Amino acid sequence: MKNNFECAGKQFNSQNHFIAYLDILGYKEIIKKPNGTMGLALCINKYIEDAKETARKYFSEKDNGSEIKLKAFSDNIMICTEKNWTILFAMIAVLQCRILVEDGIFIRGVLCVGELHIDKEFVCGQGIILAHEIESEIAIFPRVVIHDSFANAAKQQDNIPTATNTFEFLANLPNCSVDNDGYKYINYLLAACTMNNDEKKNSELLQQHREIIRTNLLSAGSERTKQKFQWCARYHNSIVEWFNSNGAKLSEQYLIHEVFL
Repeated sequence: MKNNFECAGKQFNSQNHFIAYLDILGYKEIIKKPNGTMGLALCINKYIEDAKETARKYFSEKDNGSEIKLKAFSDNIMICTEKNWTILFAMIAVLQCRILVEDGIFIRGVLCVGELHIDKEFVCGQGIILAHEIESEIAIFPRVVIHDSFANAAKQQDNIPTATNTFEFLANLPNCSVDNDGYKYINYLLAACTMNNDEKKNSELLQQHREIIRTNLLSAGSERTKQKFQWCARYHNSIVEWFNSNGAKLSEQYLIHEVFL
């Protein structure tokens, strides 16, 4: 879908984009810290640039032509592209894992498809409304939900990029999981381990992930906050169990035993 319109001499061109819409959890507390605002902005920018570079390494050069566009405002980040859903998908998996493990910042959000106009000054369109509704009403936990609009558009795309790893098709990905409420979400921890492809690095990653979630779970101040970290703990344990069911021998120390406290 593509629409063109003009307002006060400015041309607006809206068309469908693959959209990642993210919300930083605990934003108010983060920016209260010394240099919190600037520190968070620098942190987000670093991980977005790193995620772009890491994701592109997994795809052939011919698939990198679709521009990745970015808008960040307060505790919200929007990253979108007209065609290259595979790089966007991989970017968000990398971003979600690294910002959590390295800086203890949790995010939630959505991948969807919707109509957008985006330039240096404006971003507008039904795509933002859809993304915001899903993020605020459905994501709830620190997960990035994969909306049906994203999955369907990815499968129907005429020139699906040739991936060099397991990001090839959403329907076949262990990196795309289905939650208890039926919604698909990015399995960022398994995606990161897939990219590492290194047993020692993955063991360290699982331990770091465990400690951050366990610390937040034990210090949660409200029942609502605790429920979010309980979700994270169950998710973490499911990944440990997945590895063990696929031949790994991870000990009990990798599990979060306080999940129901």
